[in-house]
Amino acid sequence: MTGDKTQTGDKPGRLDVSALTLRFGGVTALNEVSFTVEPGELMAVIGPNGAGKTSLLNCLTGVYRPQTGSVRLGAVELAGRRGRAARAGVARTFQNHGLFTGLTVLDNLLLGRHRLTRTGIVSGALWWGRARGEERAEREHVAGIAEMFELADVLHEKVTALPYGVAKRVEFARAIAMEPKLLLLDEPVAGMGFEETVAMAGHLLDVRERFSCSVVLIDHDMRLVMDLADRVTVLDFGVVIAAGTPEQVRTDPKVIEAYLGEEE
Repeated sequence: MTGDKTQTGDKPGRLDVSALTLRFGGVTALNEVSFTVEPGELMAVIGPNGAGKTSLLNCLTGVYRPQTGSVRLGAVELAGRRGRAARAGVARTFQNHGLFTGLTVLDNLLLGRHRLTRTGIVSGALWWGRARGEERAEREHVAGIAEMFELADVLHEKVTALPYGVAKRVEFARAIAMEPKLLLLDEPVAGMGFEETVAMAGHLLDVRERFSCSVVLIDHDMRLVMDLADRVTVLDFGVVIAAGTPEQVRTDPKVIEAYLGEEE
């Protein structure tokens, strides 16, 4: 991989979330949530525990079907369409990494390339013809991604042998291997120390420099959010209580009262 700006497939469309409402029985997890993410923009979604942030990501990926509202990435409707999000170019990381722990780092990164491969089932199973050349090319591609995320030294190690922070980096790298148009990061620095957080922030800046994907970031680390986000949306009890630039949100009285506190 080079330092040049890299396109992740077609140019990403705008993410439009409109009037999204999600209920579980009598509990409203999201209530008329609306926001947009422009192509190439980094939008942070913050709020206290239980605000509905992870439920929101589950709606964006089609895991949860909202009762009302729309989630559109470009011209593609994602709300309630499980499986369509990956095909549309949406990649996601999880609070606790969702890696295949019995596989190596290399195998996990190659799985991130699965939707982009063209080999048929038979030729892939027999590893002949186009399948052989395609696998070589994919291995070279993910080796470049591993280098970018400082994973080259652990490429052939099983995920179970990795420290927590390194495993989080592997999951981030696998998401980038998918060449996403929209990248959803669910607490990428949760449980990390200061140095690991700084390193992860550096990787996120690198991704923004090299790739054209839009990013939705959820995290409780306010220094990370305020330093990296273009705009911030604040949820509280499933309702958007503020939205704007980091500085606008930081000084909003409703946000201070509900989440940041006077010291922030």
